[in-house]
Amino acid sequence: MQSLEVSPAHSDPGGLGFGQAAVLTVTQAHQTLSTDSSGSDVEANAENSVELECISNATTTTPHKDDIASEERGVGSKDGPALDDTISRIGFGRFQRIIFLICSFGWLSDEMWLQCLYTMSARVQEHFSVPIESIGLLNSAAFIGMLAGALIWGPVSDRWGRKPVFRLTMLISGIFGVAAGFAQSFAALCILIGFVGFGSGGNMPVDGAVLLEFLPHEKQYLFGRLSILISVGVLLSSGLGWAILPHYSCPDPALQPEGAPPVECIPSEQNNGWRYLLFILGGLSIVMSVLRFVLFRVIDTPKYLLAHGRQEDALEVLQTIARVNRSDIRVTLKDLPIRYLPPDLEQLRTVESGDGKLDAYSPSLASIRASPLEKLRRLFSPEIMRGLFSHTMLRTTLLIWAIWLFSMVASPIFYVFLPVFLELRNIGSNIVTYEDVHREYFIYGAVAVFGGIVGSWLVGTRLGRRGGMVLTTLGTAVSMIAFVAVSSEAGSMISGCFTTFLSTVMYLCMCTYTPEVFHPRYRTTGFGIALALGRLAGIVSPLLGGLMVERSVTLPLYICAGAYIIATLCMLLLPIETRGKVV
Repeated sequence: MQSLEVSPAHSDPGGLGFGQAAVLTVTQAHQTLSTDSSGSDVEANAENSVELECISNATTTTPHKDDIASEERGVGSKDGPALDDTISRIGFGRFQRIIFLICSFGWLSDEMWLQCLYTMSARVQEHFSVPIESIGLLNSAAFIGMLAGALIWGPVSDRWGRKPVFRLTMLISGIFGVAAGFAQSFAALCILIGFVGFGSGGNMPVDGAVLLEFLPHEKQYLFGRLSILISVGVLLSSGLGWAILPHYSCPDPALQPEGAPPVECIPSEQNNGWRYLLFILGGLSIVMSVLRFVLFRVIDTPKYLLAHGRQEDALEVLQTIARVNRSDIRVTLKDLPIRYLPPDLEQLRTVESGDGKLDAYSPSLASIRASPLEKLRRLFSPEIMRGLFSHTMLRTTLLIWAIWLFSMVASPIFYVFLPVFLELRNIGSNIVTYEDVHREYFIYGAVAVFGGIVGSWLVGTRLGRRGGMVLTTLGTAVSMIAFVAVSSEAGSMISGCFTTFLSTVMYLCMCTYTPEVFHPRYRTTGFGIALALGRLAGIVSPLLGGLMVERSVTLPLYICAGAYIIATLCMLLLPIETRGKVV
């Protein structure tokens, strides 16, 4: 008969305090089975699988509380640094440069689509005769999609891998972006833009995790530079809008002679610039997605693979990195931590039998028998939230999520209704034309790029991630109040540029800090939920802004400034600084 041995576990991997971890040992799994008259053993051999039940009271070693705190933070662990040391020995080279390039596509695309909506919303309003209080629905639809995407793609990435999500999200955005250019009603446009948001909602958490998990420890400052691409996305959409929309829109009333009768416009013939903008950005997203399929061909990130017990796959990826970088370092299994993360006991109910011994970290355990419904249940299981709400991470998790919620209330209101603010306040003596509005958006986009460059430097200084967030968030609130107070065109432009600059640096600091503070096991889930809360704020704020701006031009801006101040207080309470830490 086949011999099946279930032995007590070694000490709890990584000192995570999960307890009840078991090591399952199967011996003589492939030996010829003696058959009885019923032939049941032969049938069992043909099935070639053994159902194993984990021992609930397996022997464990109680870890030191400092090891638990370090592991739960995600900025270093008992076994984690061994992997980072191996990646550092391989060094930074061509492989990481390619990864940086294709990860930058996602961050560029995310803000590119948002800025596209800000830029074209007035022309869409005119095309479909949408009331001013309802035009915010277009941005809200995008944020609803981003909310769903951030909530779904993060857990999917943590559960089933970075690679499939990394490849699909931008493709989804591109396809639906092109389709949105053909929309024949405002409702249809909102639905299609919602799917664009659903795709792009996974870009930032997953792309950030992919880059972070391939970078050597000493090069992690490059993650901050990824955020510069957010500003490039703003500049790209603003520039294309400036080049296209004034020339392919209904005649500008501001350019008509005084006293002249209103010029009639046939939207289907004269107001298609916003469609051209969607076609261009959708096509660009598809091209960038194809480049991801071509250039990202490794199995997955080494940290993800080790976190799921796939040690040999992680070794193959590290050897690929060394080969592409032309490194002389020879990587073997001895260079990898034996236990990087604890096994998910829920996944060990069914394993395939094979030659030799299997333990909880054997690649043979990668073959898990589970129905689609079981996989869906696991995806939304409370187990995936365990690390986020541990006693060492609870405060940080809640503060991070509050920061994203309050800080993201303000940006949509400011940028969606900026032309309305300027027009209704009658700043300056000149009439504002379409050309003026798009030129101003482009200037703000250029300022945002400068803010991205400064922000990527700031997060690496002694001020750190937390200090940078506090300084720039409070500064954004002050500059927004100044924007309300000024009464000249020059003052409006200067204060608006300061608001854009500081909010860009703030956003970069937040995007750098958030994935770093979470452990790889739940990094994209934690970051994804933070982004989802920001998207939730983005759903509500344009609608509220549309209602408030009819009653008071300044009230929405004061509310935005107040939200930034609350976010600043939350930042001051954060207990962890991630600068210089192993993540």
